[in-house]
Amino acid sequence: MEIGHLPSLRERCVVVLMRHHALLEDIGHMPYTLVRRVLLKMSAEQLLRLERASPALLLEDEEAWQQLLKKDFPTNVHEVWVARKKDVYEYYLESVRELDARVLEDRTLVRSLLRAAVCKDPVLFKYRVPSRQLYQRYVHEDARRQELSAARLRQSTLQLQQEKQKTRITQLDDPLYLERELNAGRQRAAPQRSSIYLKSFRELRQRQAHFRSGGYDPTQRRIVRAPTPSVLPPESPHPAPQPAPMAAPPQKPAPPEHALPAATADEAPGPLAQRRRPSARRQPPPASPAKRRSALFSAPALSTLLPQQDDTDSDAGGRTSKKPRVYIHTPR
Repeated sequence: MEIGHLPSLRERCVVVLMRHHALLEDIGHMPYTLVRRVLLKMSAEQLLRLERASPALLLEDEEAWQQLLKKDFPTNVHEVWVARKKDVYEYYLESVRELDARVLEDRTLVRSLLRAAVCKDPVLFKYRVPSRQLYQRYVHEDARRQELSAARLRQSTLQLQQEKQKTRITQLDDPLYLERELNAGRQRAAPQRSSIYLKSFRELRQRQAHFRSGGYDPTQRRIVRAPTPSVLPPESPHPAPQPAPMAAPPQKPAPPEHALPAATADEAPGPLAQRRRPSARRQPPPASPAKRRSALFSAPALSTLLPQQDDTDSDAGGRTSKKPRVYIHTPR
């Protein structure tokens, strides 16, 4: 709209419809060119509602569906081509018949609208699939994927609940009476065990019995000696004389019961005697060993073996003089 230009009634109506496009429910037989700007602002739900009110709009709103397809499914394919023109015609006619079959009675109008909607591409020589059909296909695929995801989630949740029910602890009023009632009606089957388990269980029982009895006792062991290859003398027909029994040595009288046992030299002192401290009294010095007399004095002298002579001598004056004695020592 240019500045200074007075808008027409048509332009004012389009502006009002664009401001309140969410409240629009029916356009009647209004041409597509008048409401094009309004239809491009609508969502898919609003566009379907207008098509149910005006079925002829389905053959003209390809541009609006193309824009919605790119907006809601940006990663999907937006253009699909088919080689048969009849497939596109059948889709349009079937969609109009579902909405209102009376529209098809005006064959001239329907033929002109189909001729404008279905065009052959000059490069590919194929016909384009309607954007409305692609949009509905992608919506159904998305809903199916969500349904499968919800089903898998429900299945996994159900499995978790079943496992929780298996491992749940149930409190019984009296488990002893319940066990007696269950065992009274039927014989309890023996569990099937492997041979390795039974062998290890028997060995465990043997070890427990062995250590419970006190362990290994060397006095109770059985001694088996191998026979020695010795040459025995031939047996005589007459029995050998038995030696006379020896007299038993005299036994010492038993000490009285109240007498204390005498300490022996080999017996170790008691703990009290070991802890006893030596007294502070001064001990007498040890006695010196006896001096050994020399062999000079102990050996017999030669003078003792010779005859004794008088060691005094008298001179002419009658005086006596003592002679010195001479000892001769003979070594032994």
